[in-house]
Amino acid sequence: MGTKSRKNRKKSKQQSSTALKWLLVTCGLLAVVVFIGIFVIKNFAINFLKSDSFRDYIITAMEEKLHADIDLQQLRWEGSTVYADTWRAQGHADAAFSKIEMDGMRATLDGVEDAALQIPEIRINQVSLEFSKQKRAGAPSTEVNAPSGDTKTSSSPIPSWLKNWVPNRVETGIIHVGATNLTFRDEQGTQQLALTSVETQSKPMSSPGSWEIQARNGQLSLANFPTLSIRKFETRWNHNDIFINQAELVFYDSAEISGSGDILLGSRPELNLDLKLSNLDTANLLSADWKKKITGTLHGDFTIKGEPGKRSSLISKGELQLKNGVIEGLPMLELIATYTKMQRFKRLALHQASADFVKKGDRIEISKLILQSDGLTRLEGSFTLENRQISNGKFRLGVTPGTLRWIPGAEQKVFTQAQDGFLWTPLVISGSLDQPKEDLTARLTGAAIETLVNDAPAQATDAAKKILSNPSDAINTGKKLIDSLIPLLK
Repeated sequence: MGTKSRKNRKKSKQQSSTALKWLLVTCGLLAVVVFIGIFVIKNFAINFLKSDSFRDYIITAMEEKLHADIDLQQLRWEGSTVYADTWRAQGHADAAFSKIEMDGMRATLDGVEDAALQIPEIRINQVSLEFSKQKRAGAPSTEVNAPSGDTKTSSSPIPSWLKNWVPNRVETGIIHVGATNLTFRDEQGTQQLALTSVETQSKPMSSPGSWEIQARNGQLSLANFPTLSIRKFETRWNHNDIFINQAELVFYDSAEISGSGDILLGSRPELNLDLKLSNLDTANLLSADWKKKITGTLHGDFTIKGEPGKRSSLISKGELQLKNGVIEGLPMLELIATYTKMQRFKRLALHQASADFVKKGDRIEISKLILQSDGLTRLEGSFTLENRQISNGKFRLGVTPGTLRWIPGAEQKVFTQAQDGFLWTPLVISGSLDQPKEDLTARLTGAAIETLVNDAPAQATDAAKKILSNPSDAINTGKKLIDSLIPLLK
């Protein structure tokens, strides 16, 4: 009995061992089959990615996504790296852009994750992007937009059994562009903004359609403004909106503009910039005749607001300062120096020169104007300039006591208000920049006549006639002093 039981147990163990061996062999064979199947399918998928069918699939997907006509040249593969010599897109009427051109594109693939083709890095030699109402292709697209990041199409050439192995969207990492060219044109087709040969590096943000962009080198061109060289430009691009985190630009060799802001390009375009100006040489703004007569550098903070592409809507406002300002070489200053017996008027140094401004179109409003030469004179006031015509020119002119002592009655009847170390008088200026008019000369003439009459009655008639027919050097001194300040307003 015991012997039979032991034989049964031994037989049972042999059967179990055989069954386990067959199970292991079967699992091994299945693993091999699965591995081979996966390898075959994977290689089929990779071969499909390298085929013309996949290129056509990409073109169709991009045309639906971008609302554009796409021209993509033959793709070349080297291992997991794909090359495209050229890529062109012509936007439809409802596209966000009018034209895109890319040359020398190289992308490295890093497999598929969650049905997304992973491309950690893309390098492009040159990209040209244009925003314009003109140069549009075809009619507005009628397809329903796919979700962000999804490039599925209704006419996919991918076999149904292969769809789970082929990605339906692309996730990119950093994009390096050797030379970026970007152009914005207004409704009339006139260029308003352009970037030329700018080196850029773009990185996607967590929000779909948002990018961080860093730029350096190259140039920025704005309508009615000198060309700017880009030192640093850091932005965030979110669909149709551009947020400038930091910008540093150079123009006229040494002048600098830095700042931040945003440019909204959607259905309600809006421009908001906060800028800082430094080291702008006045020689770059003045005519040849005035370059040697007025020198200094402009500095200040200002804002620009309005609708991009519409110059008439842009409003600039802020404060400007003229540092190291000097006026010299003016004949009138030579006369003033002679009449007042003060040689400092020959080379009038401006120790303080500043003003607030608001500019809209061709109209400029100047307020809080201050021009001061320590120990000599100070001008304060405001005016409006439009089409080279001065209006609302209301000022206060101050001189140090004793400066006009050679002009009869000037300090007793005209410059009568003492404040802050100056003797002050009101001043009204109007007319054109080329031929400004002021009301001070007449008041100085009247004060001189009255003073002469009171001080020398016997000789009053002759003196008055002389002044009225040909104002004396003393009277001219007052006029020339005013004239010496007028050029600063031009």
